[in-house]
Formats: sequence, C-alpha cells, structure tokens
Amino acid sequence: GRSGFDPTGVNAIRAGTPDVEAPNLFLGTKERIWVNARVGPRYGEPFANVRFPVGWFDRMVDRTVPNAETTLVAESEHTITGVIELLVHIGPAVLLVHSQGGLFGIEIARRRPDLVLALVSIEGGSHTITPELAASTFRDIPFLSVWGDNSEGAAGVNGDERRNGCRDAVANINEAGGDATMLLLPEFGIEGNSHVMMMDNNNLDIAQRIQDWILRTDQGADGRTARSP
Repeated sequence: GRSGFDPTGVNAIRAGTPDVEAPNLFLGTKERIWVNARVGPRYGEPFANVRFPVGWFDRMVDRTVPNAETTLVAESEHTITGVIELLVHIGPAVLLVHSQGGLFGIEIARRRPDLVLALVSIEGGSHTITPELAASTFRDIPFLSVWGDNSEGAAGVNGDERRNGCRDAVANINEAGGDATMLLLPEFGIEGNSHVMMMDNNNLDIAQRIQDWILRTDQGADGRTARSP
C-alpha cells in the first residue's frame, strides 16, 4: 500500500525548488522526549518508580522520525481521511489512539460516528470534546481515557493541562448522557507508568484492563454501554 504522507514538500527541497512558505519538520530531542514521555522530571533523572526501561531510552529515541503532522499544512488530514477510508473498508471498529493521535480519533468519530464503536485514548489530547460535541457524537460512543503516573506538575505537554482536559471531556460526555471513564492508573494502585505505557514493564496488565473495558461495552442493554474498569 501507499503511505498517507505527501512527500512533495520534502522532494522540492531536494530538487532545489523549495516552497519558501513551507514550515520546518519537527524532530524531538532526547531532552524533550525524556520529559514529554515522563521518564523523569528532567533529562537523565528518572522518576523513582518509573516503569519504563530506562536503559532502552536511547533505542526508543532512535525510532523517532520527523513529525509532519503538526507543521506541514493539512498533514493531519491525511491521517484522518486515511483511517476513515480503512474503517469504510473493514467496517466499524474500536479505535485506540495515543498522545497526539487523541485529537485524530475524536475528529474521526465526529465525522463518521457510524464507524467508531468506542474510543480508547491513551493520554491523548481530548480538549476538543466540548459539551456540544459530547451531546452530538459521544453520547453514543463509549470513551475511555487512560493515564499513567507522575503527571501532576509534570513539565512538557503531557502534564496537568492535557490530563485535566481529559477529565473535562469525560465529564462532558457523562453529563450528555454518554458513557465515559477516566482510568487514572495510580487511583487503582498502579504506579510508575510513563506516557509511553505500551513500553512499560506492566504493559500487558494495562492492555488487559483496556480489553476488559472494551468487552464490557457490549454488555449494556443497548449493546454500547461502557462500565468502569
């Protein structure tokens, strides 16, 4: 298959005919990734209880690629329309999104609520779920927001503002008559998870909790009722 990324802007630079208006690509530094992933409060200093395998941090950084979703014009649109096309092909599904992808999942649900059975957001941006969107779309789409540890007062983008935005989204959905859950892991006795919890040493436990929630969304009277983990 073909990638959803449009290489035109990059190829023009290589050809010597760059668009002077084209923005830069973004590539996170080790220092920035360390903080945003909540491996520790500052680069080189891990949280005492962090579950991320710190010795493998450099390998994770090596896997990062320049991010065009936030800098090149309309690049996010490729992701959104691409996933919608996939859902049209395979049929309605539960979407699981992470971090920046949280906003993509919300927009996909807004455009095609008939294709989204439920939305699981792992520390994803959720501030766009306003009371109006909650009432028009998410009243019928179960929503689960999963959050790790050490986010209170955390530096970087994955701290209080994003977490509180998720709380507001959950409240908006529930007030609209929908089913939304905020799974803040420390409140369930699970401490030390980072922003990249799929790489943490208890990732299978978290995956099981998410799977259990997804299965429970099919047990309501109308087949779409979500219950707390």
